[in-house]
Amino acid sequence: MRRVRAERRLAGGMDGHVFLSYCRDDRDYVDKLAAYLGESGVPVWFDDHQSPGEQWLNALRRRIEEAEAVVVVMTPAAEQSDWVQIEIQQARDAGRP
Repeated sequence: MRRVRAERRLAGGMDGHVFLSYCRDDRDYVDKLAAYLGESGVPVWFDDHQSPGEQWLNALRRRIEEAEAVVVVMTPAAEQSDWVQIEIQQARDAGRP
């Protein structure tokens, strides 16, 4: 059922990607979520190949601004993560759902 809803949304005009915000402790789950969404036709972006630095920060900011939506994988670890909080604030600043 979830797969059908994702396909309908895309058919309804979703041109961009979904940005996944998460804590590194939750990486195994995020890999599975990204695979599921991708198989369902939902393009996703998360920092799977980025290394920290100024270019990384610029890439994160740009990807959040370009995203159709931001999905926060909120776990106890993510709630404590400064980076997740920064990404949430950037999403709010960019007006992303």
